[in-house]
Amino acid sequence: MNIKSGDFVVRRSYDRDIIFKVKQIFKDENGSLSAILKGVELRLLADAPISDLETVTPPDTNAICQEERHLEDLLLQHTVAKGLWRGDEEKDGKFFDFPGKVLHLDGDNEYLNKCLAAYERFKIPHHGLLIPEKEQPKAVSYYLEKYRPGILVITGHDSLLKGATDLNNLDNYRSSAYFAEATKKARQY
Repeated sequence: MNIKSGDFVVRRSYDRDIIFKVKQIFKDENGSLSAILKGVELRLLADAPISDLETVTPPDTNAICQEERHLEDLLLQHTVAKGLWRGDEEKDGKFFDFPGKVLHLDGDNEYLNKCLAAYERFKIPHHGLLIPEKEQPKAVSYYLEKYRPGILVITGHDSLLKGATDLNNLDNYRSSAYFAEATKKARQY
C-alpha cells in the first residue's frame, strides 16, 4: 500500500464509517507502519495500522463549507428573530450585542481557523491561539490573565485509546485529561 501523509482514508475494521486525513505515518511498537488520522467531518483523532486503511476520493469540501454556511445562516436568522442582532449606525454593519470577548485555545489549526472565521463573520471579539492539547493546561492561566475574556473555549482532538474498556477513566482517552486539567486551571482564575 502506498498511503502517505495527506491522503484521505477510511478504516476497513470500522466498516469505512468515517473519512480521515492522514496526518502522520509512524512505526508502531511491533515495527509495523501505522498512521495518525484526523477526522474530516468529525472532530476525531485516531490511529490505525496502514494495512487497515483504504484510500478514498477526497470529500467535496465545498459541499461541507456550504452546509456549515447554511447552519450559520440559520443561527443568524434565529438571532435576528430574538433581537440579539442589531445594526450599528456608525459602522453601517451588524453585530451581536455580546458582552466580553472569546478566548479560544485549540489543538488543531484547521478547526481553529474555521472558528475564527465564524467569530469574524458574527463580529464577536476574540483571540484564537493554536496550542497543542497537552500544552493547554500550562497555557490557559497565562492567556486568561493576558486577554481577560468573558468566554473561554478549549478544543482539540480526542479519541478513546485502542483496547480501552473503562469509558469513565480519563486515562483511556488521548486528550481528555488535558482538557480536564485546563478546565481546573481556568476555574482557579
